[in-house]
Amino acid sequence: MCGYGNAPDSVTGDKPKKYRAMEGKYFRKLVFRDNPEGGDPIFDQATFDTIWPYLRVMARSSPEDKLTLATGLNRSLLFADKDRVAQLEAEGITIFPDRQVVAMTGDGTNDAPALKRADVGFAMGISGTQIAKDACDIVLLDDNFASIVTAAKWGRNVYDSIQKFLQFQLTVNIVAITMAIVGAFVFQESPIAAVQMLWINLIMDSLASLALATEPPDEALLRRPPVNRSASMVTKQMYSNMIGHSFYQVVILLWFLFKGPDFFGIPDGIEFMEETSAPSQHHTMVFNLLVMMTLFNEVNCRKLNGEWNVFEGVMENKLFVAILGSTFVLQCAGVQFGGRWLKCYEGGLTFYQWLFCLAVGAGVLGWQQAINLAVNSLGEYGATDGGTNESGLLKFNSASGSGKISLPKGSSSSSSRVQSFKRAKTSAALGSKLGVAKRLLAS
Repeated sequence: MCGYGNAPDSVTGDKPKKYRAMEGKYFRKLVFRDNPEGGDPIFDQATFDTIWPYLRVMARSSPEDKLTLATGLNRSLLFADKDRVAQLEAEGITIFPDRQVVAMTGDGTNDAPALKRADVGFAMGISGTQIAKDACDIVLLDDNFASIVTAAKWGRNVYDSIQKFLQFQLTVNIVAITMAIVGAFVFQESPIAAVQMLWINLIMDSLASLALATEPPDEALLRRPPVNRSASMVTKQMYSNMIGHSFYQVVILLWFLFKGPDFFGIPDGIEFMEETSAPSQHHTMVFNLLVMMTLFNEVNCRKLNGEWNVFEGVMENKLFVAILGSTFVLQCAGVQFGGRWLKCYEGGLTFYQWLFCLAVGAGVLGWQQAINLAVNSLGEYGATDGGTNESGLLKFNSASGSGKISLPKGSSSSSSRVQSFKRAKTSAALGSKLGVAKRLLAS
């Protein structure tokens, strides 16, 4: 893509864009200049960078024009020119803050080089040639361009689903490991039994992964900017959610572990175990509190960007509601009737003990709002400046054969990134020539 967002339209009276639409012949005349030494014309990257932010339609284009577009966008360093990016932003054109991601469609044999050069190549499954299909990344089986939008929407949805489950799973792991370590050091025994940890992994992790992975995509996915290739899958908002909820749950569990018996007037779990060799109400409540807080946090994990309404769209995913309800029912049955099989107190918990566990679990929902408020007060999360780590990834032939080269880390200024990018391109070109020479010698 050349950029996301729409440029102002000349029809509305805004400044006209002379490069908005052009013919392939005129495009070639602009971006290529004569070679003073003869031979093939020389591609002018600087001129190309002045054209592509405005370009929307190219008529009567040839397969060579498509290859020129893909190559020029791959090599463009316009995103590193902050002044130019700001100027385009003022005109209503947003430049992705990293190397541009290029998608190309084609069906003929002559389109194969452009499909191969692009980051994502789409070939037609019905009318496309076999060579085009071999060169592309995705084949549109129905030859319908609308399938590209569907693929993008579902691709983003899968990415979000992975993030949701990571956010949920890592929070559970942090809390469980912390409680196990504290119990081992203080009591020489974890307050959460091994079979209870297996129960959590079975009904919470396995079912939760299914619930969070079945969220249907919505149109809002297509309205947001693309994810930067150098961005971490675990965002700053996700880090805040995981750390915040882990803190809340660990504090509650540790308080109840040490002060719970006095608060509820029940025997201490360790002493009860030593006297009767049976599970106690104390440790059963610790287990139930962990599950209830995790269960309510599953609802929070449906949102990744600090949305205030965590219940938005929850009824559209019937499977999520069914899994959430069935998990709660299984937990109630396990605590009340699981007994020694689940290392729970014979007879289960009382009504007031259940009420306490549910109230603490529901408190996770309010705690999420506090986390969002704290994150918003510290500034925007999730923004990317691009170009500092792996922004120079290119689909050029590298010496290693991986097809990718990357900029050195730590290049913070635009000029240093540009220079590093050029050195990387030069070394990749030399590596490609060396590879050709080796193959010729081998033959």
